[in-house]
Amino acid sequence: MTKPFHQAWVIHLLLLMWVMVSAGGSAFAESAAPKGNNFGEIAQLVELGEAASLVASVTGASPMTFVWRKDGRLVPNAGEATLSLSAVSKESAGTYRLEARNAHGVWNSPAFLLGVYETGNAEVTLVAGKPLRLEPRAWGPGIKYLWSGNGLEETPSHVTPVFQINRMPHGVNSAAVYLMMGESGPEKSGFSYTIKSVGKPVAPTAAQRIRRLTVGQESLDQGYLPTDGIPVTFHAKGLPPGITINATSGDISGAPTRAGDYVAELWTSDGHGSSPPVQQIYLVGSTTIDLFTRSYYGSLYQLPVRAGQVGYLAEIIVSPTGAYTGKLTFKSRVVRLSGRFVSDAAGYVSSLSNVMYGLNLKMTLLPAEGLALEWSDPNQVIEGTFHALWPVYFKSGDPYMDPAGRHVVLLTPEQIAETAAAEVMRGTGFGTLQVNADFSTTFVGTLPDGQGVTCSSHVTVNNRTVPMFLMPLAKRDVLIGDLAVPSRYEVTNPYSIWWYRDAIPKDPISPSGWSRNLVSTVTPYTPPTRGQLLLPFMDEATGNAFISCSSAGRDLEDSTAFIDTLFTLTSAHAAKFVLPNPNGLRIDFYSPTGFFSGQFIVDDPYPGMPLRRVRRTVGFRGMMFPNSDSPHGEGFFLAPPPPGTVPSSIVSGNVWIGPGF
Repeated sequence: MTKPFHQAWVIHLLLLMWVMVSAGGSAFAESAAPKGNNFGEIAQLVELGEAASLVASVTGASPMTFVWRKDGRLVPNAGEATLSLSAVSKESAGTYRLEARNAHGVWNSPAFLLGVYETGNAEVTLVAGKPLRLEPRAWGPGIKYLWSGNGLEETPSHVTPVFQINRMPHGVNSAAVYLMMGESGPEKSGFSYTIKSVGKPVAPTAAQRIRRLTVGQESLDQGYLPTDGIPVTFHAKGLPPGITINATSGDISGAPTRAGDYVAELWTSDGHGSSPPVQQIYLVGSTTIDLFTRSYYGSLYQLPVRAGQVGYLAEIIVSPTGAYTGKLTFKSRVVRLSGRFVSDAAGYVSSLSNVMYGLNLKMTLLPAEGLALEWSDPNQVIEGTFHALWPVYFKSGDPYMDPAGRHVVLLTPEQIAETAAAEVMRGTGFGTLQVNADFSTTFVGTLPDGQGVTCSSHVTVNNRTVPMFLMPLAKRDVLIGDLAVPSRYEVTNPYSIWWYRDAIPKDPISPSGWSRNLVSTVTPYTPPTRGQLLLPFMDEATGNAFISCSSAGRDLEDSTAFIDTLFTLTSAHAAKFVLPNPNGLRIDFYSPTGFFSGQFIVDDPYPGMPLRRVRRTVGFRGMMFPNSDSPHGEGFFLAPPPPGTVPSSIVSGNVWIGPGF
C-alpha cells in the first residue's frame, strides 16, 4: 500500500506544479525574487544618543544578501533586513536604502530618512551691531525648522536651519526650534536658547509711511512708542514746516505751512546709542490746484471683450498745469494719448473718444495718489473694469525700500485643472530683477515652459511694485502683473502675474491657448564675495550640498524624488560629485546673477519592452535664492516623460538644490 500511495502523491505534486506554471506563466520565479512587503517608519526624528531601527520586511527565495547604503555609501557590518543603531550621532543622519539580492533578482527599498536632533538650553548674548546666529543642533535630510521667540521684534516661522537675529529689545528673551520632517512626518521640539541683549534701542514704527496733507490742515500722528517700554528720546529730521515731534511721547502734530514733498527721518536714542532711522514721507498739497509733476505707470490686465486685446501697459506723464502725454502699449500696437485734466467734483478728469476699437476712455487723476481709467462704448455703457496707474517713485536714497540692487524672482504656476497642462506644468520659472538707483528696472528670466522673457519698467509708489509687461522671445505670449520690490523691514508677499498664450495648433501642451496665473516671490540677491559660498551658513566640506530632481511623469504613486544626491559646492562655485556618478550629474553656477544650469542621465523603459532601457541626457536650469527664508536653489527641466504616464509630449520637472546638513 505504501508504494502506490507514494506514486500517487508524486503525480499529484507534478500536476499541481504544471497547473501553477500554466496559470501564472512564472509563478515560482515571481515569488522567488526579493520583494518588500511592509516597512517601519520611513522618516524618523531621533534624539542624539538614542537608539534607532530601520525595518524593511523582505520576502523571496534563500539565500538572500542584504546591503545598506547611507547617502549612496556602503554601511559596514549591515547585512540584515533591519538596520539597528544603538546610539545615533550627528553622522548617523542621512538617507538610507536597502538592497536585497538573490539568484532571481534585486529589490531596492524606498528611502529611509533619519534625522538626529539635540535637546537642551544654552545662554547667549546679543551685542549691538553684531548679528547672533542660533544653530538648530539638528541634522538630516528633509527637516523643516520653525523658530519662535519671546520678546523679539518679530516672531515669524523661519524655515532656515540657522536663525539670525540682528537686534532685539532689552532684557532676557528666548528662542526655540521646532522640527518637522516633510509635510506629514514626525515632529519634535528641539534646542532652545536664552538670549541676553545689550545695545541700541528699537526704531520707531509708523502705521502709515506716506501721509497726504493740505496746507493749514491739523495733523496728529501717534504710535511711535518702542516695543520694550524702555524710556527713550524721540528725534525727527525733515518734517514739513509747521509739523513737530514730541521728544518724550513720540507724537507728531501741527499744521503744515508750505506745499511740497518731504522725506522725514525718525529715530530714537537712549544710553546705549541710537536706533537706525525710519523714513516717513509727507506729500503736502495746497488748497489751490496743484497737480505736481508725476509719471503714472502700471500694468492693466484687460480691455473690454469687444476690443479683443488682453493685457497692456500704460504710462501717463502729468505736468503741474494738468497737461499730459502718454501711451498704451498692447502686444500688437501702441496707442499714444495727449490732453489736459480739468477739475470737477471727482477730482481732475480727462475724457477721450474712440481711443481703441470705438471705445471711449475716461481718466480721473488724484494727484500723487493714482490715475483711474474707465472704458465705455459710444452709448456710455461701461464695458471694462476700473483700472489704476500709480505714480513712479522718483525719490532717491530711501533705505526703507532698498531700490538699487539685484533681486531673484520665482514664478510658480498655480495648479488649476483648466487644461491637461495643469497636471503637467510642475516646474517653476525664474529670473533676475535689476533695480537701478533711478528706480528703473530690468527683468531677465525664463518661463516654466522654457521660453526666455525680458522687460524694463519702473518702481511705483503703490506697495513699491514693479509693473510687468513681458513678451517672451517666441512672440506668442504676454505676461501682465506686478512684482513687489523687497523691503528691508517688511516681508514681501507673493504677487500674481497673468500668463496669456495665443492659440497655436501645433502646441503640444495647449493648442487652443491658455490663461494661467503665476505666483511670484522676490528676494534680494547679493553676489558672493571672494571665498564665499553661494548658500549662507554652509561650510566648504565634502557633501555640503544636495540636489533633488522630481517629475510629474515619474513615481506617480511615490512622491520620492528620482534623483536625490549629495555633492560638494566649493567657494569657486563648482559642483563636484563623488565617482561613480551613475546619473551623469553636472551643475554649472554663474554667481554674479545666481543662475545655474546642468544635466543628468535617465534610463527609461523602451515602449513595449520593459527589460530594455533607453538612456538620454536631460538639461535643467534654475536660480539660487541665498537670502530667502529657506536658502536654496530652484529650477526645472523639460523632457519627454516615460511612455504612458502623462497625456503630453513635454513635462516640466522640479530641480532643488539645498545645503547638505
